[in-house]
Amino acid sequence: MKKTTKKRLLFVPVYVLVFLVLWIAVSFISIEVRYRAHEKKILNLPNETSEEYYYFNQLTYKEQLLFKSIKNAAEEYKNESKIVPYRYTEEEFMRVAKAVSFDCPMLFYLDPNSFELFCDDYKTSVTMGYLSTTSDFTKMKMEIEAVSAAAMAFIQDAETDFEKAVILHDFLTKSCTYAGKTDTEIGSKPTAHTAYGALVDKYAFCDGYASAYKILLNRCGIECIIAEGATDVQPHLWNVVNQDGKYYHIDCTWNDADVDFVSDLAFHGFFNLSDNAIAKTHRIYMDFDLPICDSENNYYAEKDAKVVSLDEIEDKAYTQIKNAVSEKSTYFELYPIFTNNHKDYEESIHKAIDRINAEYDTAILSRSFRPFCATQSGYAVTLQIYYINQ
Repeated sequence: MKKTTKKRLLFVPVYVLVFLVLWIAVSFISIEVRYRAHEKKILNLPNETSEEYYYFNQLTYKEQLLFKSIKNAAEEYKNESKIVPYRYTEEEFMRVAKAVSFDCPMLFYLDPNSFELFCDDYKTSVTMGYLSTTSDFTKMKMEIEAVSAAAMAFIQDAETDFEKAVILHDFLTKSCTYAGKTDTEIGSKPTAHTAYGALVDKYAFCDGYASAYKILLNRCGIECIIAEGATDVQPHLWNVVNQDGKYYHIDCTWNDADVDFVSDLAFHGFFNLSDNAIAKTHRIYMDFDLPICDSENNYYAEKDAKVVSLDEIEDKAYTQIKNAVSEKSTYFELYPIFTNNHKDYEESIHKAIDRINAEYDTAILSRSFRPFCATQSGYAVTLQIYYINQ
């Protein structure tokens, strides 16, 4: 009896162990099969569409879930996103992080270098860091809102998207200083890479300009997209803007006078460029598609400042100078597509200035003017004029 009892006691645990192993294996396989089936199903689901977010619309439905998880966590100032019940590749994660960064410039306080992906076989979360303490964010957002509201006052009389885009472009480029031209302490501030830096601190790099311009245009109902690429020397960001159904490239950073010249001039050489025109100086590096920009109707064409022959210079300069005088401006702009040497049309501009002076009892303008090239590859030029009594 004792021997029989021992054999039974030994036999039962082995049987149970085998059963448990088989049960666990079957359960694991069942979970794995169901997860793979669910993952395959979600990959085939159509993505959502949003009028507010351009890059979000190009994500898969699965990627959009992670986008919303990161965005919601950042809006609540949390250090980790809610768990998404799917695993993501590094490539998917990078696409989502880029979409959040470009679609949501009001999340300026996020530190993009702090993002970390935590992913196992069945779930994912993202940890993130911030540029400042959470107690500052609400105040900083309110400061951006205040500046944006002030900018809107300038477009009250504007009727077209083009007019609004020009006014807000000039507002930004005249108020903000390019951080690369300032001292090291200012240029190294984390906010210099954000919309807060461009709008509130008024010191920013290209990413700050692009984010700020998006906020301003979106506020008045104009679609504005951040574009990523490079110039000859470094990575670069600018904008693609929808004006009455047509898309154009606008680079506020490269149009900012204080990048290379004095700060009281305006430049529009990189305003409303086509894909072909921007390609002369910019290379687009995007994991996403950008709208096609095929209109050659740039800023100077819209402003009737485009000149096709030397015979037109005097009349076009007269009109532009007269407009500048009426607006008490210290510059005017021309786009003589046949030459970029101001010596070729110096006499014509002198004649235009003489015509303006003849309309007053005493001359108001000096015959001197100073040209500044508005682009590195085209003929557009900003010409500084001088008032005699100033």
